[in-house]
Amino acid sequence: MVLSWELAEQYLLMFFKKNEPEAILERFAYLPDGTLGKLTIDDQVFWIAERPWRGNKKEVSCIPTGTYTCKAYTSKRFGNTFEITDVKDRTYILFHVGNFPEKDSHGCLLVGESLMKGTTAVSSSKVAMKRFRDTLQDVKEFEIEVKDTTPYDWS
Repeated sequence: MVLSWELAEQYLLMFFKKNEPEAILERFAYLPDGTLGKLTIDDQVFWIAERPWRGNKKEVSCIPTGTYTCKAYTSKRFGNTFEITDVKDRTYILFHVGNFPEKDSHGCLLVGESLMKGTTAVSSSKVAMKRFRDTLQDVKEFEIEVKDTTPYDWS
């Protein structure tokens, strides 16, 4: 039996390529002091706090919905993390430790173990960031889909 090159390539990728993790950020709350979402990476769940939507302005806004590439990045301030790339007119959008989006972020994504009750924030961020790093320890890059889970008027 002779295999076509396409079929042989599929078999090779199946056995030798490390599968990229599936990452989806489902935003469910757009509030005046921040944006909240649930990030699922394979079977791991993290809670995310971001700045409010302010027209994708650098350092003061969450990023637009869409699909982006996240690349491994070492930050002097935040250590090993991932940078969300290919966001129009934006750079250095990192996942990092922090609780309150208006205080602890300049347009980045704050990673938490849970949501804080009564405020727009995440809790146990250091614990969550360690688990985030452990989940992605052998990954150099992955795709993330950022989407709304509730209808939202962006105008």
